[in-house]
Amino acid sequence: METKIIAAVSDNGVIGKNDDIPWYIPDDLKRFKDLTQKHPVLAGRKTYDSIIKRLGRPLPKRLNIVLSRTKQETNHLNVYFATSLNDAIRDLKQEIPFLEGIDYSILYIIGGGEIYQATIGIADCLEITRVHKNIPDGDSFFPEIGSEWTIQQSVIHDGYDFDTYIRNQ
Repeated sequence: METKIIAAVSDNGVIGKNDDIPWYIPDDLKRFKDLTQKHPVLAGRKTYDSIIKRLGRPLPKRLNIVLSRTKQETNHLNVYFATSLNDAIRDLKQEIPFLEGIDYSILYIIGGGEIYQATIGIADCLEITRVHKNIPDGDSFFPEIGSEWTIQQSVIHDGYDFDTYIRNQ
């Protein structure tokens, strides 16, 4: 299973403010949807809660894996709570829980800051939207992208870029 981190990151490393995304970029949302649909996505509980607050439901057409210190129950068939990253990855490699139509060959890590920090060392690829603005009062940050990463592709837009990083061999 390939592990990919997907995030939108400001020039000063901000990814969130008050449990929300501090910008609105429709192309970024479309790219996120196109890449992650029909795959498992892993989020921390606060990120998952912010998705529920924004959409009123979990991300559709995905298996939503939520890391939470406490096991929780849900009525949604496409949501699975895990109490550790290792347990979540182990289960996903065995296609547990199984959800029809999900491609388990790629796991997308979708945030937030603590989850990115915990997974950047095991990720194979980073799908980063570089948002060209500084957010002075952000409260969630993306970890530094070190020299172990190389940009494979960069697509430049007005005010943001789509950068794909691969881990150096």
